[in-house]
Amino acid sequence: LHDSMSIVRDGLDAIEYVHTRHQCVHRDVKPGNLLMNAERTAGFLADFGNAARMGADGKAAAVLSTFEYMAPECAPSFRHGPEADVYGFGMVLFEMVNGRLKWESLDRAKVQNRLLLGRRALADVSYASSQFAPSVPPYLVKVIRKAIEAHPDKRFASAANMLSALNKVVTIDWRHVEGDGLDGRWEGGWPPQVHTDRRDSYRVLSEAVRRGRARGRRRLVAQYRRIGSSTWGRIGVADRLVELADTEAVRSFFSEVAANAAHRRPAR
Repeated sequence: LHDSMSIVRDGLDAIEYVHTRHQCVHRDVKPGNLLMNAERTAGFLADFGNAARMGADGKAAAVLSTFEYMAPECAPSFRHGPEADVYGFGMVLFEMVNGRLKWESLDRAKVQNRLLLGRRALADVSYASSQFAPSVPPYLVKVIRKAIEAHPDKRFASAANMLSALNKVVTIDWRHVEGDGLDGRWEGGWPPQVHTDRRDSYRVLSEAVRRGRARGRRRLVAQYRRIGSSTWGRIGVADRLVELADTEAVRSFFSEVAANAAHRRPAR
């Protein structure tokens, strides 16, 4: 999560400079136009082939760029403002924290038609809170959903505003290191403001129960390892049995683990 946010923060810082110092919009913000350093911890905004200077209305003419990351107001209005670039960054971060969307399975003609009608590339339910990975904390979900609001007036007013909101996100640095969907193992470090080698480690295990009375349900286990230790131990979050596909229950479990971590070592 932290690397994803760091890369997007750098991109937002870059586009804010482009917007305010050069009065230009990028018009094609997408994953392929965010480059990374070797460690994949820093981002660089690239490919200004579609960039254009803004007019007196603070916008430039819209272009049919990469449909999946195109803000829904651009095609019907024929205008592209800074808030449309913000939408692109919101979509990039949406994928970074949830996993790549399978754009290749979509009917591109239908996607284009949605955009021409002033709608987002996917059905609204695809952007709902329930579509986020369970390890993504509620505040980060709120930030991303605000960035990809269908109506531009409901988005962040500027890239600087989105950057400021991202800077307030405090979370265990979860990585889904094994498994898919709700299954597998997540690991992360806490607290976020210290160097990675000074963080305590946390782990969430999620698996379908195959035998016994709980067969067909999901078991959630939280573990903790102090700095310098090689042994995982239990924390004050009890193991949980939930329904197999209950995403909200898994999300709640992650929130409980995060609250326990904050109680042990305050973030600030």
